[in-house]
Amino acid sequence: MSTMTIRNIPEDLVDGLKKAAKLHRRSVNQQVLVLLEEACLGKRGEVADVESELREIRELREGLQPMTAGEIYAAKSDGRA
Repeated sequence: MSTMTIRNIPEDLVDGLKKAAKLHRRSVNQQVLVLLEEACLGKRGEVADVESELREIRELREGLQPMTAGEIYAAKSDGRA
């Protein structure tokens, strides 16, 4: 494992990291590692392949049918009292 030093971290960022670490019951170091992994490898722990992700999104979008204004309104209102 490697060691890395990060200098000049703004105090509000440090505070945010501490709060997030406490919320997730992690040390600040563990929280930073989780955030770096998600940023670099994605949520699934693999290197992001932007082209394949875009292709998948486009395929999903092609299968969608356009909605009318009435259908959009009904969907937004569904379940509201």
